[in-house]
Amino acid sequence: IISGNTSRFSSGSLHCGLITKDFETLNDTLKSFWEIEEIVPTKFVSDELKKCDEYFLKTMTRDTNGHFCVEMSIKDKDIKLGQSKSTAIRRLKLMERRFVREPHTKDKYVEFLQEYEDLDHMQRVKEEEPGLYYYIPHHAVMLLLTLRVKRLS
Repeated sequence: IISGNTSRFSSGSLHCGLITKDFETLNDTLKSFWEIEEIVPTKFVSDELKKCDEYFLKTMTRDTNGHFCVEMSIKDKDIKLGQSKSTAIRRLKLMERRFVREPHTKDKYVEFLQEYEDLDHMQRVKEEEPGLYYYIPHHAVMLLLTLRVKRLS
């Protein structure tokens, strides 16, 4: 609104027009169109996955250290692991021969295995203890970094 005195009066006529449209309803209409037309992907959940989720919720616990523990789900209870123990013993004997030649490698490997056991990634199994076990044939992989300086003349 403009108000105040004018120095002269104009005899010309002034016309003003205003058109408004309620954009709220237009936006709502467009939004509902896209919601209706949107293809929602259906999440396929197989019976096997449902059983897996149920098994996880049923067996998941926390130990005294705060670690989460879940029992391993095995599909086939009559699983055959093969003769892993003899292969693991054979690899161990080969490594022991290497350790005689390379005592530093033995020290590092024993240190690694102790850390692995301390973190509960593996456990010792007694010879007379019955059960289904898989013995992992270990081998030591050492990365030795050397610094070579080559003098250019």
